[in-house]
Parts: sequence; C-alpha cells; structure tokens
Amino acid sequence: MLTVSVNYVVVWEIPNTPYKFTKEGICINTQRCKILKKVSKNGTIGYNFNSKFYPLKKVRLMLKKIENNKTPF
Repeated sequence: MLTVSVNYVVVWEIPNTPYKFTKEGICINTQRCKILKKVSKNGTIGYNFNSKFYPLKKVRLMLKKIENNKTPF
C-alpha cells in the first residue's frame, strides 16, 4: 500500500461553508477532504456546491480572503 500526502495552502474561503480555494484556483471541500471539479452547465463554467450549480461569476463574489491568525509561539 502506498500513501501520498499532498498539502495545499488555501487563501480564499466561502464563509460559513467548508469550501476553500487555493491561489491556483483549486476548490477543496475541507469537511470531506475532496477536490471539487469545475463543471459546465449550458456553456457556463462553475462549481456544484451542495448539489446546486454556482457560476464562477457568483462564486467570485462570495469569496473572502482568509485572515492570518497570530499565534503566541
């Protein structure tokens, strides 16, 4: 059995959801540890969040930058 570990640095998030985005535009569901694929619906590219389609224009409006939390160490 071979185990491969991959680390991503997330920069953007959709508030109150488990969806985070990397600088490269990879969407990750952090609750299930799955990468979401971009899908095309009627010629519009976007993502399926909770079985509902969201086009990229709407996703970009929902994104907020993750703030760095200062740790005491």
